[in-house]
Amino acid sequence: MNARGLDASATTAKDVTSGGCGHRLMRRVLDDIHADGLRGVHAVFGPELERFYRSAGFQMLSGGLIDFKHMKWPLEQDGDG
Repeated sequence: MNARGLDASATTAKDVTSGGCGHRLMRRVLDDIHADGLRGVHAVFGPELERFYRSAGFQMLSGGLIDFKHMKWPLEQDGDG
């Protein structure tokens, strides 16, 4: 089973941050996804959220993203164009 492009964006309100609400919500979502038979989940987030995702069990990976809508090709070098 593959759930491509699922956007499950959520944030907790500042007045409940650090109260465990985000972790409880994440656990519920991950439990539901696992129960549906998916084998894994990936998340895209900024560095300020690494600690949260790491504490939720995510492994940190390096990667990159190309956004074709806003992409500007690098200058061609050595006549490779």
